Amino acid sequence: MMDKRVTNCARTAAGAMFAVLAVSAALRAEYPDQPIKAVVPFAAGGYVDGFARIFTDRLGALLGKAVIVENKPGAGGKIGDDYVAASRPDCLTLLIDDVTRPVLSTLTNPDVAPNEMLENFALAGMLGSSPIILTAAATLGVKDFASLIAKVKAAPGKYSYGTPGPGTPSHVVSAQIVRLFGLDVVHVPYRGGAATLADVAGGTLAWMVNTPNSALPLIDADKVVPLFVIGRKRLKQLHDVPTLEELGYPQFTDEIGTIFLMAPAATPAPILDRLNEATNRVQKDPEVIARLDALALVAPPPDISRAAIRALAAEQIAAWTRAVNMAAGR
Repeated sequence: MMDKRVTNCARTAAGAMFAVLAVSAALRAEYPDQPIKAVVPFAAGGYVDGFARIFTDRLGALLGKAVIVENKPGAGGKIGDDYVAASRPDCLTLLIDDVTRPVLSTLTNPDVAPNEMLENFALAGMLGSSPIILTAAATLGVKDFASLIAKVKAAPGKYSYGTPGPGTPSHVVSAQIVRLFGLDVVHVPYRGGAATLADVAGGTLAWMVNTPNSALPLIDADKVVPLFVIGRKRLKQLHDVPTLEELGYPQFTDEIGTIFLMAPAATPAPILDRLNEATNRVQKDPEVIARLDALALVAPPPDISRAAIRALAAEQIAAWTRAVNMAAGR
């Protein structure tokens, strides 16, 4: 009698397992059944928006449905983030963004707990990572990072640095440098990176921390001087510029920005797996590879899994949390 009950239970469990597998297979096969909206929480024209449009074009061709980029800027990216987080969990509304901005915002709002991106979103793919560089005004006459620090220290209160706004990666890294070296320097926040960099090139500002993509044209024109790179290795576009780790400051090494493809947290795993596979295939497209290189972005590891992507995102959140605490002296 007992054996019969055990056999029936086993059959029931097996039937349930096959039912789940059948549903999973159906979800994967049916996705997507209509066009996909990919939200970029920044204005059109930036490097995230530019690469998103190349990526989504290839993704749509692979999936057989259009993937349409929709810009939803505002509140430092929170408007776009919240819009996607509240959308139906069907992978028809996606987010192309980084995961660290809520952590960065605590530099200026220490009493506000950051929204947990890893709780609000499922990470389906990884598009690329951007190292960070410091560029100084060519008019300063400095050729390396040590010379910049020495020049600023020699004239307390004389120099200023610019950022695209409080709580941005640019601000956090510069604030770390100011605290680390005890600099008497003025922070000038702007409302965007382009105007900030233009004033560095014009000599109004001493330095700015930014992405290589935006700075390379001015570096090539000898308007600004790159002094270091934050990342695991030097940039091939700036092979003579050392990493900050090479200069003896390894605590900065993991402070990079990565662009992720995200969906609402409750999205079923089979759909996320389908999107992950498609994203990894897009990354092998020669034009996408060329576009990454043109933007000075670092390509993700080949065929990276969702679990590995989530682990990397968690590492970056931890790294930027340390950075904010260091910048704020906490």
